[in-house]
Amino acid sequence: MGTLTAAEESFRRSLVELPFLHSLQVTSLGLTPSGIGRLFRRLVVPSLRNFELRGRSNMGSEDPTFVASFVTFLATALSFESFTVDTQIFTRESFMGILRELPTTTTRLSIQDRPRSWTNAVSGILGDDTIALLIPTPEHPASCPALQELRILRCLCPSDADLLRFITARMTLPASTLRSVDIQFNRERQVDITADIQPYVDGGLKVVTSYFHSQVSRSFSPWQGLADAPPITPGNNFQFT
Repeated sequence: MGTLTAAEESFRRSLVELPFLHSLQVTSLGLTPSGIGRLFRRLVVPSLRNFELRGRSNMGSEDPTFVASFVTFLATALSFESFTVDTQIFTRESFMGILRELPTTTTRLSIQDRPRSWTNAVSGILGDDTIALLIPTPEHPASCPALQELRILRCLCPSDADLLRFITARMTLPASTLRSVDIQFNRERQVDITADIQPYVDGGLKVVTSYFHSQVSRSFSPWQGLADAPPITPGNNFQFT
C-alpha cells in the first residue's frame, strides 16, 4: 500500500465521519457554492437515510464542482431513502444534475419550487425536462427507480400531460414501486387527468393535486355578506394588486 502524500493525508484528517447519523438538514442563507461544496466533500455519512437541503441562493450557478461534490457526499450513504430540497438553491441545469445522480435507493422525493411569477413557467427551476428524468422509457431508465412517494410544492411544472405520463409510466412498470403523488400547483388546471389515473387510484395509488385559481375577485369589502352591506364603491373596498 502506497504512502499518502501530505495533501492526501491532510484531506483524510479533515474528513468528518458520522457513522450513525440517519437524518441531516442543511440550510444555506447566503453560503457560497464553494463553501457548501467543501462541506459535502468533508462529510462521510454511511448510515444517512434522510437529507434535507434548503436555502434561497442560486448556489449551483456559480461553481461547476458543486454537483460533483454533492454526488460524492451522497455516494457514502449506502442506505439513502429520502431527499427534501428547495430548488432556489440551484439553477435548472444543476438541479437536473442532482436529480440524475440521486442514489438508486431513493424512495421519497420532496421538491419545493418557488417560481418568481405565477404566470411564467420559465421563472421556476422545475421544467418538464426535469420531470422527464423521473419518467422511465425503453431508451433511458429513470432517476430514482425505487421511488415510492413524490411531492412537489409551489410549482408551475410539470404540465398535467407530463404528470399523467409520469404516473402512467411508473404504474405500468413490471414491478411498480410508486405509492403516492402529491402536487401543489401555482397555476390553473390545464387538463383533467382524473379519469386517466382512476384505474391506478383504484389499485391503491394515492394522488393529491391542488391548483391555484386566478378567478378570485381582486376587490374585497369587509361588509360583503352582511344583510345591511352598503354598495361596494371605490371608497369602501380594498383593492389587491
